[in-house]
Amino acid sequence: MIKKLVLLINPRLLQLSAVFILGVVLGGTFVNTQYGVRIDTLMLENENLKGELDAARDELDELKESVEEKNRRVVTGIEPRVVINDPNLSKYEKESFQIEIGKIVKDILEPVKGVEIKDLDYFLLPRMIDNRSVEVDEKQFFLMTDFMVIDEKIVIHVSARSKPQTNKEDLVQVGF
Repeated sequence: MIKKLVLLINPRLLQLSAVFILGVVLGGTFVNTQYGVRIDTLMLENENLKGELDAARDELDELKESVEEKNRRVVTGIEPRVVINDPNLSKYEKESFQIEIGKIVKDILEPVKGVEIKDLDYFLLPRMIDNRSVEVDEKQFFLMTDFMVIDEKIVIHVSARSKPQTNKEDLVQVGF
């Protein structure tokens, strides 16, 4: 039966089939060699682009963090401006007391540095200074906040009123 089948196949048909199969194999090999190099090149380029994309994403994340940090408004400085209304003091004494009281006001408000502006208690800040008694060079002053500008640098205007001093010699002793 196999002999009859082989005899039925025309030698010309067998030859065409062999050429066709050989053409398919050679065509596949040619396509594979032609596009294989291109596919390898595209795969390498794809890997490079993935690496660049990862690097760009990392850079974007860093930039987002820096923008968030930049948009985060924090108190960075305190600038006290002190006014002393005491006609009995000389200009030099007033200036030296203003400098010293300014340092004291800065020290009082020092814990506010580094706090975000939106988290500040705007009513508490003047109360930290108001009616405070400070001593500078054995002279007492009462502090009162006139006004305050709150930004990254807090500017606070403070009035200092000197406490009247009483001398021990001026006191009259009353005995019973």
